[in-house]
Amino acid sequence: MMLPWQTAAIMVRNNYRSYLPLARIQPPDDGGYPARLDAAARPLWLGLHLVNGVPLPPDMAADPLTERCRAADRWMEIPLVVAGLNGSAVIAPVLLGRLPQPEIEIVNAEQWLGPQAVEAARTALRLAGKDAGGFFLLPRFAPGSLPHIEGASLGLPLAVAALRLCAGKSMSAGIVMTGKVDEQGNVLSVGHLPEKRMCARSGDYPARLFLYPADNQSNIDTEPLPESLPISHLEDADALLDLLETTDAASIAARLSLWRGSPAEFFSWLNSTTLAEAAQIRLLELARQQGWCVACSDAACSAALDALEPYWEKIRHNNTLCCLLTELFPHDRVEALPASPGLLALVDKCKTQANHRGANIAQWISLSERCLNELDNIPLLAKETTDIRNKIGDEHNAFRFLPSDIPQDWLERVKSFAALAQHPDLGKIYGFLTQHYAFCGTYDEALDCAQISLKNFTDAKNRKRRHIDRIYIFLDSGRPDEARRELAGILGKGEADDTLAGQVARQDDAYVHAAFARLCQSLPHELGDYPVAELLAGVATGKHPWQLWACNCGRLLSHDQPELARRCLEISLDICLADSESFTLHSMALMPLAALYAARLAPQVEILDQTDDVLRHMKRHCADGQLHAPHFCPLFDLPTRAAVLEEVAARTARYFPFNYR
Repeated sequence: MMLPWQTAAIMVRNNYRSYLPLARIQPPDDGGYPARLDAAARPLWLGLHLVNGVPLPPDMAADPLTERCRAADRWMEIPLVVAGLNGSAVIAPVLLGRLPQPEIEIVNAEQWLGPQAVEAARTALRLAGKDAGGFFLLPRFAPGSLPHIEGASLGLPLAVAALRLCAGKSMSAGIVMTGKVDEQGNVLSVGHLPEKRMCARSGDYPARLFLYPADNQSNIDTEPLPESLPISHLEDADALLDLLETTDAASIAARLSLWRGSPAEFFSWLNSTTLAEAAQIRLLELARQQGWCVACSDAACSAALDALEPYWEKIRHNNTLCCLLTELFPHDRVEALPASPGLLALVDKCKTQANHRGANIAQWISLSERCLNELDNIPLLAKETTDIRNKIGDEHNAFRFLPSDIPQDWLERVKSFAALAQHPDLGKIYGFLTQHYAFCGTYDEALDCAQISLKNFTDAKNRKRRHIDRIYIFLDSGRPDEARRELAGILGKGEADDTLAGQVARQDDAYVHAAFARLCQSLPHELGDYPVAELLAGVATGKHPWQLWACNCGRLLSHDQPELARRCLEISLDICLADSESFTLHSMALMPLAALYAARLAPQVEILDQTDDVLRHMKRHCADGQLHAPHFCPLFDLPTRAAVLEEVAARTARYFPFNYR
């Protein structure tokens, strides 16, 4: 229920002691704003102005404090729960604004904060800002209306609010926190906790959630309202606020301390629950932020790897979750762990993720080979799969595509396995061979391998991947109608009036969109009403293969919609150049540059300068052995940068075969 402004003003003037949230106050209609405000009501109106954009009375608009407040671009109201001298507690609302510069300004003219509280506030805000931005803190209560704040318990609410301001997040109403925060973000115990909790649950607007230090857990009774959650670290509190709307935050809060020491328990719990994707993402981000798998013991890390596989199987179709999962185990953390099936499985996942980025996978290959040498219980087919991917996978990233790279004795062993039985590992092996032969331009062999791979896979994701390979093979071999039929087969039966473009538009698989855009290079009429502009808005921060999709869309639209084409090509270029580690994607930048140059969609001098940068990086990578120099030598030998772009435009398939364009 909203409280009329006039009522709120009277309550404040009469020294109303309960918390009156700004979100519950209804400002007057237009024309009813006061000309002047007394000292008691001014902080309340300033809060309404800063947080909700309510206009100021003329005298407040020119106030020096108001001018200083305008330096902050976002504001938040924070209820601080404060213990008084008599042992009771009250809510003291404050206002926190984000400053663009790394400084902290605390309005303390009335000495509402004691020295210890000032230092605690600065510690909390420095920690949250990480020197990237600053904050402006002032009271939202009239001078003398509330007790001075002497202790450090304001640290947790200020730090959490500051984190959320920096991240562009809001703070749900009805959340009260207390806790001291040290310079590492640990939440430490505070005094008068029962009184503070009682205060949070009382008044006309009681809290729905009370966060407190886990060190104080023995001071909390079992009464259910408000829900009380123990917090050990600042980032825990921020994550729990994100999770409030999607899951049972209380059950998670109770497990956080356990998970930090035993990530295996975390993965087992994730596998056993039906948690929304957003909640899984937030928890995995928290695990990465706090380094659960990095900071735990070697034994706990190895146990986590063993517990990982069931959860990985559960989410293996979700690329976002898979990427987050592999990021929990950086190479320098796991390289010295004892060889185990769990470690080998992780290495395979990390190689795949790095491969998708076109990054160097040499360190993962080395670790994989150690595991294979030290383990004697690895199934033979899995060993053969890992072996060939280690030998050849990095060559594809380097643009080395030679049929002779496949060892004949290895191929004969694989064929003998394939003649005996069906197995998912054979699906992987022949999937790899499909791509190898396609890169080499031996399309009949590639299609034969694709068929064998499909025969050995039952899961939809791997089968779809192979069908997409077949689309590119058909396109490279001049069979666009067969490519179209293959894509239509992936999509299934649509509505009676569905176009191919309409069916693709409803897909959430980037690889399907990329294959469609490439198909439209051969069958441009299929583009139809495909919503390129709408999709482009979500692609700017995308990864492979969105750079290929954007490049092909840009080429298709360059004549009829030049502005949209330019945006497509520039985003393609941005994605190619975003990851400095990915020499594979970096080389692909030549394609959008060639398209921009040919269609004159950007200043030619700028395009040529960028081309020069890309070529310089490519030559360095060739010298380092990361790129296959003979593949790109014809480009390096050309006399001008313009000639390079013209050559790429004329012979794109020569330099970027199969699914690299």
